[in-house]
Amino acid sequence: LGMLDLADEEVVRTLLGHLPVGHVNERSAIKTQHEKQHRRWFQLLSAGFNVLLYGFGSKKALMEDFERRYFLDGGVIVVNGFFPSLTPKQVVAAAAAALSDESTEVGANAPTEVLLAQIQSATRGSPTCEPRRLYIVLHNIDGPQLRTSEAQALLGELASMDRVHLIASIDHINAPLLWSKREAARFNWVWQEAATFAPYALETANLPQLLASKGEERHVRGAANVLRSLTPNGRAIFRLLAEHQLENEDSQGRPLDVFYAACREQFLVSSEVTLRAHLTEFTDHELVRSKRGHDGRDLLSIPLHADALKELLAAL
Repeated sequence: LGMLDLADEEVVRTLLGHLPVGHVNERSAIKTQHEKQHRRWFQLLSAGFNVLLYGFGSKKALMEDFERRYFLDGGVIVVNGFFPSLTPKQVVAAAAAALSDESTEVGANAPTEVLLAQIQSATRGSPTCEPRRLYIVLHNIDGPQLRTSEAQALLGELASMDRVHLIASIDHINAPLLWSKREAARFNWVWQEAATFAPYALETANLPQLLASKGEERHVRGAANVLRSLTPNGRAIFRLLAEHQLENEDSQGRPLDVFYAACREQFLVSSEVTLRAHLTEFTDHELVRSKRGHDGRDLLSIPLHADALKELLAAL
């Protein structure tokens, strides 16, 4: 199998995208049946329950159609739980922002406890402010970044608040194991079957194709796509590190403090906080690795061989 000349990932995705859609009439009939359940789902949410959809097939379009029709009297956030860089705090920050008004300042960098307190204050109301509702549409609450007990505890605390209504979906066969009896009680789930048999196009967009070529060739293409989406400063910072690595191939990595000084000389960053923000983004996308050196300093390196790194720089 290792000798097979596999197509690259872009070709595989293109070919899969051109496959004819089968069973159109049957899927349409299923969609119509699910739409008839919208009113019941909304009644369950209004009664204080949260709705959990399960069944084979993407439920993204179904849930967002429900949201557009019924979630008209409060703040709404739509969360893609399958996104690889999602964090639970981002969900809480988005919820706080959806409930804030012009007189309330909501900072994404505020502590999670502060954000939760702001949400609770907005949903409870006050003598001078009417209580507000919050609707959360969470695609794949069993997503890779939400499977920890800490993430589920945070989501459970959010879902248990007054006037916070959650509709979520699951697709992993072991998803029910995410919650103990006590945690499930906090969510107050009502399970609803919602098999759509629709393809998981968006949910699997960030996963490698099994029939695609693997190794550095794919990594280079993916890295180039990520870098093109960054700011010019971000690309320049990455290029500076890459050029140093090519000039010093035997080095274990470039010390963070030395790299920061070099970035300042090039006027790429004004503070170490800014540099660390860029490095966090690089690390999330597996473009840069950091390890502790013998002298205790953080060493930065790019996990690509010289030829692949040259190819990546040429593609930018």
